[in-house]
Amino acid sequence: MYGLVGFPAATVTWSDYEVTLAQAANAISSTRAGNQVIINGAGGLAGATYRILTTTNVELPAVQWTPIVTNQFGASGGFSYTNVIQPNMPAQYVRVILP
Repeated sequence: MYGLVGFPAATVTWSDYEVTLAQAANAISSTRAGNQVIINGAGGLAGATYRILTTTNVELPAVQWTPIVTNQFGASGGFSYTNVIQPNMPAQYVRVILP
């Protein structure tokens, strides 16, 4: 199971992936394509940095989550990140934040 966490909460749950998003951009979405989860964002500040964090314990504070990517919004204020779902892994939660 995977998850995406954020404020305001925008949660998408599949049988093995859950995504909640933080306010890193005005519009964030996630989709599942086979064994991949694709996270897209729009409405961010062009060139601003965003981070994607992960954890197996959604109750931990964000400072205890593990960063999996740090990148910058594109010229149009968008981003896209693809993560491969690993079988036999414990539940994973993902959070998109501004540093």
